[in-house]
Amino acid sequence: MNVCAQVTKNTVKPTDKPKLCARAVATVQYCPFPWTTTFEDSAENCDVRGGGCGDYNFSLDYCRGATEASALPDFSYLGQTGSNVGAIEGRNNALNRLKSIFFKESANSTDAIGILIYANPDRLSPADWYKARGGTVGAAPIIGGYPAVQSGTTTIVGVTDFTSTAMQSLIFVFDFNSNQAEGATKQIYTKLLESVAFNTNMRNDVDRTNLQRDTQRAQDLSTIAALLETYKTAKGSYPKLEAGTYTINASTTRWPSWQANLGAALGKALPVDPNNSFAKQCKNLTRSCTRDDQCMGSSCTGAALCASPLDGNTCWSESTQAFQCPAGSSVYMYRGNGDGSAYSLYATMEYKGTGSFANQAASTDACTGLTGAECRCFNYHLSSAP
Repeated sequence: MNVCAQVTKNTVKPTDKPKLCARAVATVQYCPFPWTTTFEDSAENCDVRGGGCGDYNFSLDYCRGATEASALPDFSYLGQTGSNVGAIEGRNNALNRLKSIFFKESANSTDAIGILIYANPDRLSPADWYKARGGTVGAAPIIGGYPAVQSGTTTIVGVTDFTSTAMQSLIFVFDFNSNQAEGATKQIYTKLLESVAFNTNMRNDVDRTNLQRDTQRAQDLSTIAALLETYKTAKGSYPKLEAGTYTINASTTRWPSWQANLGAALGKALPVDPNNSFAKQCKNLTRSCTRDDQCMGSSCTGAALCASPLDGNTCWSESTQAFQCPAGSSVYMYRGNGDGSAYSLYATMEYKGTGSFANQAASTDACTGLTGAECRCFNYHLSSAP
């Protein structure tokens, strides 16, 4: 879809009539028999007996079908009349849930689809959160833009909710009565997962996408930190990386040693940054980038900001034994302190608005070498306790 606007009359400069155009891709889905509920979360949709209700800014929808004869059931039962909305339970502090939501077709239905919402203050990944509760995880899809894991019919999603003044990390658990459920219920469940939209109160799509990638970064570093603590408990120190990496006590997700040495020491393939690139120069623009969409219509195909003799993929020079990290690089970095008693993990968060995860100021200068207390080409830092 192309949209253009042109000045047709300019009283100050009559001959100056600029025209600006923009293009966007829109997807329109036609559904003859939609779900009656089309759920939008709010602070008012709880059972009054639940003890309170939060709005977690997400929505759900599903198309029941193309014809009335073949339409899926309408899971819109709201329970009894009056102030008790029945199917939506609300807060349940005894079970450490923030909110519980259940959908079914009628009062006598045995099938139900449920959503449980929990606080996740440690920003655990869905896999780590579920494993800590004795669960076994399988596939790891992306649901509504956020990292998720599945275990049987259960889907666990790690979400960051924007509250207009801060961010809160949440875990959403989706499930249905898997033992007895009808085939139609399973279809509805799948459609709801495909339709779920988080951060519905964020109107800027770029901010929303950046926040979703930042959530993965925060969860990834939390996962690595847990592995490091397990290693220290078993070995008495954090990994020293004394050999097999470009420079001792350090590795980045763009170096072979990230998996071959650090990952091998920790006994697990380690996550990498969603962009996983050292900063480049936008083509024809004085702007750093790791993706084309950061270049305002140009492309991220310019020269690597790690100039020769540094390798543009690793920012390491074998000939000079030097490393440079350009500001704005989207990689993870591990740094040990030498004797194995402490470590630092680094990342670059993209979302810069209210509630950003960034916890240190990133320098506009490159972080050169590995000396000094901090590595300032990154704006997010996670370290071991002193």
